[in-house]
Formats: sequence, C-alpha cells, structure tokens
Amino acid sequence: MGEKNELRKIHERIATLEGQLHELDKPALHTPAWAWVFLGLVLGPMGAIVIGAFAFTIWIYAASPFEEAGHETEFTPPPPPQKAHRVLGVRWYPQPDVTPITTDVNGDGQDDLVGLAWGQSIEKSLHVVALDGKTFEPIWDAGGFRGTWHSDITHVYLVNDRVVATDTAGDIHVIEKTTGKEERTIAYPAGVEIACDAPKSDVLLVSSRRWGGHGVEAFDLSTGLAVAVPSGRTCAFHDDAAQKVIPGVPAPKALDEKRFKAPKDVFVLSAFDADAVTFASSRHQLSNGPDNEAYGVAWDTKTAKIAWQHSLMDTGDVEHENGRHTLVVDGNVITVYQAEIEKNPARKGPFRVVAWNVATGEKQWSTALPSSAEGSWLGAVGGASGRLFVVTDQGLHVLDPQSGAVLTTLERF
Repeated sequence: MGEKNELRKIHERIATLEGQLHELDKPALHTPAWAWVFLGLVLGPMGAIVIGAFAFTIWIYAASPFEEAGHETEFTPPPPPQKAHRVLGVRWYPQPDVTPITTDVNGDGQDDLVGLAWGQSIEKSLHVVALDGKTFEPIWDAGGFRGTWHSDITHVYLVNDRVVATDTAGDIHVIEKTTGKEERTIAYPAGVEIACDAPKSDVLLVSSRRWGGHGVEAFDLSTGLAVAVPSGRTCAFHDDAAQKVIPGVPAPKALDEKRFKAPKDVFVLSAFDADAVTFASSRHQLSNGPDNEAYGVAWDTKTAKIAWQHSLMDTGDVEHENGRHTLVVDGNVITVYQAEIEKNPARKGPFRVVAWNVATGEKQWSTALPSSAEGSWLGAVGGASGRLFVVTDQGLHVLDPQSGAVLTTLERF
C-alpha cells in the first residue's frame, strides 16, 4: 500500500511539471522600451491639447454673458480705423483773383474747393488741388505743371464738370473733376490771359493779348481740338458775357451813370444789383490829402435815390497801400484791406474783413486776419453761397459770410 501511494504522488508531480512546461512553450507578448517612449511623445501632447481645449471651452462658457429671458446679448463692433491725414506740402498760389472753385467733387452733397497751389520749386511747381468742403482735407492733387511766381496766364476754371488749369508754359490742362486725372494737354503758346466757357458744353473760349494771340479762340475739351467760336459768344477783356453768376454772389455790371449819379469825389469801380438796391464799390477822395479810401454807395433800384453811402473801412482804421477788394456775398458787402498800425505807413497791421448789409449799409461784423510786419500781401477775395475766401500771402482763409467766423486757415496743405 505504501509503495502504491508513493508512485501515485510521483505521477501527479510529473503531470504538474508537464503542465508548467506546456505553459512555458506558449509565445509571450513583449513591448520594447522604444515603443513606450514613442507613445509617450505622441499621445502625451495630443492628450494635453484635448484636455486644454475642453477646459478653454468650459472657461468661455462660464465667462460669456448668458442670454436670459427677455435680455438679448448685443455685439459692439470695433471702431473703424482713423483715416490718415494726407499732406501735399503746398501752399495757395500767389496770384490776384485766384480763389477756389466750389463744386461737389466727391458726391457727398457738400461743395468742395478746387484751386491752384504752389510747390515753390523751380520747375513743375504748379498744382491743382481738390479739398473736401467739410474737413478741408485733400481729395486729389494734379500736377506738377510749369509755374512761376505771380503769373498772369495761370488760372483755373470749371467747364462742364471738367477742371481746366492753364500754366506758364502756355499749356491748357484738362482734368477729370472727381479723380484729378489729367485727360489731355492742349498747347496754347500765347498763354491764356482770360478764358470763358460756353454754357452746357465742353467748349472753352480763350483769349490773349500777348505775342501769338489771335483774338478769341475755342477748344473742344473732349477732344482737345480747335473748333469754331460758338455763335454769339465772346471772351474779351471786361466782357460782361464772361462774368459768371455764382449763387449768392451777384455778378458785377456796368453802372448807368446817368440814372445812378455818384456823389462828388466818388469814383465808381464796379456795381452790383442785389436786394432791391444797386450797390457800387467806389473810392472816395479824401479832402485832407492825396489818399482815398474804400467807399460804398447804394441806390434804390426803382427810384435811383441814394439809400446809403459811407466808408467801407472799420472805425478808426487807416488803409495801408497794399490793395483792397470789395464784393457782395449773400446780401452782405464784403471789404478786405490791410490796416496801418498807429497811422504809420511803414508798419503794416492786420488784414481786416468787414461786412455791411447791402440794403441798409449797417455794419454786420468785422474780422481781423494776421499778417507779417513786412512783406504781407493781399492776393484775392472771392465767394460762393455760404463761403467767403480771402487769400493773404500764400494762405487761404475760409470764412462764414454771415458771421465772419473763420472756418479754417490753410497755410500749408
């Protein structure tokens, strides 16, 4: 019995060992170390990104305002970027009677300013500029063209939505009004001393008394070719047909001296019909010396009786010998002159702009514009409905003709 039991135990051990050997013979799965490193480098950052995005979404949701019942969330757009200030580096052209043309250039319903500017270089110094009528910022700049100081053949005109500039080389530059792009150049060797436009056409009439001038000539601005002068049109010096009538600014006219008799020692320069009166810009010969002063006379248009007459200078002013200008704008007689300081002819005072009611002669306002002690120059005065322009030295002053307030002064733009 004892031996049988011993043999049974031996067989059981043998069977156990065989089973263990069988398990050892099966292939075992083994992951090498480089694989674990690769998985860590790839899966680790991906997991971090996923977890970060999930956390960011939760944070945004927690920080954003909720749309509660009856309360909608409003989106406020960012402010538009500010437009950069454009600088042309030019000044107003120094020639008498060169004041801005007023016309809507950019289509915003506000009249803009178009005129001549001066770059002060030796060649190609003349520019034609358009300035916004609200902000007075440059819209476009055409040029430079040939220009010299104080040239009597340098002008700017508006002809049927085209801007026309004449330069000192005798060229006529035709410029597209809205863009400032030059369409063509027309040679006129005599140089344009005066020009007129035939109403509602592209024809420009020019005239010159200089060498090479041939009386009145005409050019079609759409082609640049010379054409016949339209029937009934002239463009001569002191030609009433050449005077433009701007809204709010009566055109000068010849005075009927037999009907509207001027007072003694009063010399009529130009006359205007405005507000039931005929007003004459005049000079009054002073009794105490050879000098004279700016003077105004107004007659009742129906009866020809004098409605009012007096000096057009401000109280206490003595006019400096530097030119003066008088015109009628929006029912006011505007006079611009330079005053002397303490009645000393060697000292130049401010430029004075004075307004008088054209119907009654009553003073409306007086505005002083600065000037230098020496070398000051009164260049031009012009107007349009709602605007008054005064050019002193090489600066352009824009005033309100009803109040005398200076809207802007453009000394360099």
